[in-house]
Amino acid sequence: MRSTAAAIGLACCLAIVWSSTAMARQGSQVGAQSDPDQWAWVTARKPTTTDYTPAAKDQGTVGSSAAVVHRSGVGQYQVMFPGIANPNRVGTVLVTALSGQPRYCLLYDFGEDVQADITVFVRCYSFDGQAADSKFSVVFTSGGLNSGTFAFLLDNGNTQTDFTPDPNYVYSSAFQPNTVHRSAVGTYQATLSGMPPGEGDLQLSTTPDANCRITGWSGTTSMTVAIKCFAEGTNALIDNGFSLVYSDDVGMTGLPGRTAAYLFANKPTTSSYTPAAAYRYSSGMQPYVKRSGKGTYTVVMPGMPVGGAASVSAVGAGKSRCQLTSIATSKPQKVGVACFTPSGSPVDSQFTFSYTK
Repeated sequence: MRSTAAAIGLACCLAIVWSSTAMARQGSQVGAQSDPDQWAWVTARKPTTTDYTPAAKDQGTVGSSAAVVHRSGVGQYQVMFPGIANPNRVGTVLVTALSGQPRYCLLYDFGEDVQADITVFVRCYSFDGQAADSKFSVVFTSGGLNSGTFAFLLDNGNTQTDFTPDPNYVYSSAFQPNTVHRSAVGTYQATLSGMPPGEGDLQLSTTPDANCRITGWSGTTSMTVAIKCFAEGTNALIDNGFSLVYSDDVGMTGLPGRTAAYLFANKPTTSSYTPAAAYRYSSGMQPYVKRSGKGTYTVVMPGMPVGGAASVSAVGAGKSRCQLTSIATSKPQKVGVACFTPSGSPVDSQFTFSYTK
């Protein structure tokens, strides 16, 4: 991955960034379960503001101070989460665009700075590949001592046939390894050992410069997730990095008892429905999905608070993208989702969705 400090011209660079050259610290491949859970999230609603602290409804953290968002250029953002301390593992990040126009936002880089804060670098684009300002949601988690059924891995775009992720960027509450098998260019099977395959939620974020999507999942005792990555512009298969998060009856932070919801929207042409119980969870009342037009959906979550952060991932064959279009600031909580073809035309699509507050 490109150098973070060089990319934004910071005088003080990250001590650790995720890359194939990152130095692995001591600890097991599944992450040190004795570490405290570390998490933070932000919904960034001011895409043209240089520096700001998001409103209380739009951020949450286990850290000591409020998050700060910095815009360094068109579509270029830096989200700083102060006071995050996880000595044996960095964690992983999910990034999702939030816009009424076709947009996609990618995880450009992240890691710990010299003050042990987590800093996330986000890049946002229009569907023609040009840098574009956009709202977005970002969620960071490390997993840890108190996590529920939860796992994640971060693939750095490796070209090996079989790959074990850097221990700084992998976690499993099952104390079992997470691995990636590359069967062809841009074609992966990520195995989350010990995670139940017939239930739960999956979220996927892409790192530059591709569109990676979940094409399906299977397994008997472990969750195996099929993923394909497509190059920007040509839409040909390409080797690329991605962040994958699995949760079961917990939200994207991995912690039981927190305000959260998720669902698998598997009926892309149905006007209104409640997804299957195995792939649906809410700390409030039962969530459901409404379709208002081609590729245009609303996830309704009665009992959820205003604000929060969300993630959405397109599922199935094809090369469509799904993004957030709104996160309500009034009740009942409704989150808009839109799915587009690579050219930016609306398209019906299956998707997974997760919300946290």
